[in-house]
Amino acid sequence: MPPFMQIEPVIVVGGINCDITAAVDGEVMPETSTPGRVSLSPGGVARNVAHGLAQLGVPVRLIGCVGTDPLSEWVLSRTADAGVDVSTVDRVPGTGSGVYVSLLAAGELHSAVSDMGGIDSLDPERLVALLDTAGQAGAGGGEPKPAALVLDLNVSAPAAAAAVRWANTAGVPVVVEPVSVAKAVRLAGVAGQVEVVTPNLAEARALRVLPTGPSIARWVVTRGRFGAGYWENGTSAAQLVSAAPVATVNANGAGDAFLAGLVAGRVRGLPWPEAVRWGVAAGRITAGSPQSVAPGLSADAILRDVTRSDDRSDDRSDNQGAGR
Repeated sequence: MPPFMQIEPVIVVGGINCDITAAVDGEVMPETSTPGRVSLSPGGVARNVAHGLAQLGVPVRLIGCVGTDPLSEWVLSRTADAGVDVSTVDRVPGTGSGVYVSLLAAGELHSAVSDMGGIDSLDPERLVALLDTAGQAGAGGGEPKPAALVLDLNVSAPAAAAAVRWANTAGVPVVVEPVSVAKAVRLAGVAGQVEVVTPNLAEARALRVLPTGPSIARWVVTRGRFGAGYWENGTSAAQLVSAAPVATVNANGAGDAFLAGLVAGRVRGLPWPEAVRWGVAAGRITAGSPQSVAPGLSADAILRDVTRSDDRSDDRSDNQGAGR
């Protein structure tokens, strides 16, 4: 499957939510209220990834479902303002916006409730029609084919299978984000070729034991504050990319930013290990921000972070050599 060598539009498919985040500095008090701060922001895995890609200078088209309520319109308006093409997002009458409510303690996720709204109404036929519109690959649209299809498994297993078939037919590389252990198993109903999956450790374990599923060329396993591991089929060992320490302000969105950084690195023609470093840097920048999509996330910010990481690595090597 061809690498992503040009910055053509990336299509992102999946969850579009409104995020309600409650944050406390200390422990959460059970069976009573805990003083803290509550914020409202656009969210959803696919939406966050698309927003991050736009900030990183990658043209991006978003596919998903929202309602026709004011909250859904607010989320889409904010997303469009960020530079994301939302013309292929379905508005489903009678459906409210998806909502993700999270409780953070000292910056880390304590608990959360997810209501995905209308995403289940995105059936395979409708999704393929939206992909044809967004991609215009082989449809006589005259545009270059998309650089990649990023698919989060908030969509149903049949819809995910249809999306991968569409991308394989069009020759578009597929990136799959499992989202959670419960949703990772949806990949068992998917055939075809996947360029890379981006699970965390728990999701990777669930994927490894699936009885069926697509052929996966590469794995990028996120490890939170410890960085990420990259493994390619046919190789014997994973490559580890560590993350520099960061004072976590809000862990929400760091994984989505990682995925945006990874894909942005690839569409710029970077080798996979370097693209993983872009992902780690994007996640680190976002974890240090109170917002799930850090306002300061940019290609320049990632390059500065990667350069500082290189300098720190050189310093450690020099110090180790001097101590022998």
